[in-house]
Amino acid sequence: KPSSSLLSIYIHSLKLDKWCAKKKRVQTILIDLVNDSAHIFNEIKKKTRYDIRRSNEKDDVELLLIEDVSDSEINNFHLLYNSFASTVGIGNANKAKITTFRDNGHLFFSKAIDKNGKLLCMHALIFDDSRVRLLYSYSVFRKLDKNMRDVSGRANKSLHWFEINQLKNRGLKYYDFGGISLNGETKNIDKFKMAFGGKVVTEYNAICLDIFWWIK
Repeated sequence: KPSSSLLSIYIHSLKLDKWCAKKKRVQTILIDLVNDSAHIFNEIKKKTRYDIRRSNEKDDVELLLIEDVSDSEINNFHLLYNSFASTVGIGNANKAKITTFRDNGHLFFSKAIDKNGKLLCMHALIFDDSRVRLLYSYSVFRKLDKNMRDVSGRANKSLHWFEINQLKNRGLKYYDFGGISLNGETKNIDKFKMAFGGKVVTEYNAICLDIFWWIK
């Protein structure tokens, strides 16, 4: 006798869909990667452009995009991010979520490393055929002296710009900064993201309950 099993899927950044439950209204910043790189760069605030140039030209920072993310890299990122999150009052990273995206071929890690091989900042990014979204962003600058905090801050901006160009060149159409606050709780983070230009859009994160598997 056939039985039915309901498969629930969590989806980021939907337009409103009547078939989805538990919808949460969110705002995010999208950068249109169809535009040429010069146009995208000119939309960035002057101070952020300066910091990106200085990081690239003077700070001797290496930028990496990691496509084949290992279990050990996920474990390390999870530990680093959660330690960081506890100091700034934000939620922990969801290791199972990161691993699921990796297992389905929809995860990148990126990192900035200083001239001595020390990690300055790291991002977890998820993507589909047209859009890449910042899932988590980790930085070590709170553990550094003033000079290296400045280097780390510039490296974080440069890493976003590096990602924008790398993923534009792969044919993706949008770079999504992963959401901004609707109530001002993360105003400093939001200010950082808005300095990259782009367009603020309203979308929905949701649980969609519209896929049924029939099993004999």
